[in-house]
Formats: sequence, C-alpha cells, structure tokens
Amino acid sequence: DVDTFIIDKNKINKKNLKYKNKVNINFIGGYTLNENYQFLEYFLKKIKINSNIEDNIWGPAFTQLSHNNIKTPKEKSISIIVNSWRDFISTNNITQSIIKSEEILEIYEKFILKTQKKNIFIIITDFDLPSMNIRHGKNCNLHDEIRLVNLELKKLSNKFDNTKFLNLFEMTNKVV
Repeated sequence: DVDTFIIDKNKINKKNLKYKNKVNINFIGGYTLNENYQFLEYFLKKIKINSNIEDNIWGPAFTQLSHNNIKTPKEKSISIIVNSWRDFISTNNITQSIIKSEEILEIYEKFILKTQKKNIFIIITDFDLPSMNIRHGKNCNLHDEIRLVNLELKKLSNKFDNTKFLNLFEMTNKVV
C-alpha cells in the first residue's frame, strides 16, 4: 500500500539512526531530483546504511564535471551522473548544439581518471532521447548522436573498475 510506504519513509527519514556503514552520495547533473533523495535515504536506512546525500546543481552534468574539485573522501563515496538530452542543445535554439560529443566524452574520461584512486565509485546514466526527433547540425539528428554517445560512455565505463554505466532510459529510448 502506497500510503503505508510513504508514512514509513517519512517516519524513518526523520529518525537520526546511526549505523556502522556510511556512504556519501553526490548527484551531478539532472534537473529535478529532490524527491528521489528522500527515497534513496529511506532505502539505505532500511538496509542499515547512513547516507550523506548532496543535492545536485541544476543543469548539464558535463559542466559540473569539468569544474569539480575532487577530494579524497573518508567514507565510501558514490557520484551519480544524471544525463539528459537537454544537455546537448542550446536553450535558445534546439537545433543548435552547445557542445560536441567528443568534448563530452573527453570531460567524462578526465573526471573518471581523477576519481579512480580516491575511493569514489561512479554511476553514469545514459542520455534519454527527446520525444521528437530533432535535426541536429548539418548531417545528423539528435537521436543518432545520443545513441552514439551512450554507446561510447558505456565503453568508457567498462574500462574502469570504479565506474558503471546505468541504462536508466534504455527502455523508454527504444519506444521512441
């Protein structure tokens, strides 16, 4: 029952429970994730893990990755990079790109390399696809470009032990 679940979540999240296991979670990118933090905190407490969840800055992940000052954490840390098709385009003109795919991949690789020996685990989500196919540049459309970047991000993630690629939007991307 959903009501019982929500009541339990609110009750447990209010408690200041102390567990031996602790994890820091940092969301990078994304647009509206605030409600997800409470559910994540709840599920972690249910398995006896304390968490420190940092809010994300609204906007493209790659802009935050290139400016991210990475410190070596005391506890286990997870960075969850949330991607969106909106990250590719100009807000003024959806057919105009704000960044090249190669640049995005280069930023991600540099970030992963910086975190590799710092006790930080990285989860990278795939980019979702817009509901309509947008002409993107002279010779391609946005769907094709995003599929290519997702494929390259998956390959990049597989090269590193501290990084996993999450096909979060794969099912919805296939429907489009």
